Amino acid sequence: MEWKIEFLADEQVVRVRTHGTVTLEPFMRMAAEVLALASQRGADKFLVDHSEAKIGLTTIEIYNLTQGIEKLGLAKGAKAAIVYSPGSVNERDFTFYEDRAQNSGFQHRIFGDPDDAMSWLAKP
Repeated sequence: MEWKIEFLADEQVVRVRTHGTVTLEPFMRMAAEVLALASQRGADKFLVDHSEAKIGLTTIEIYNLTQGIEKLGLAKGAKAAIVYSPGSVNERDFTFYEDRAQNSGFQHRIFGDPDDAMSWLAKP
């Protein structure tokens, strides 16, 4: 799994784009880097673009992701828009994650279009 992280100053959003197969250990390293940048910049909005990635996480790993990222410092009040490729073999993984995150009190939503994701992040 590879990723690129950047801070979009005008939008106050940390954006990360992933490529390859998303597995747990690299995902957690990426999440730690994303949260460190967000802390430096005072950001609490995230655009996570997995549209060019394949999910290699088990159902249990997906279920436990919210606990793992919360331990890294992600506040439940932070907004995360997750972009995926609609119709991909991993679509059910994304919808499962969204349900789990929202049921855990996180403001995480999935989107098939990055523009829709940014529009949602821009809303108060």
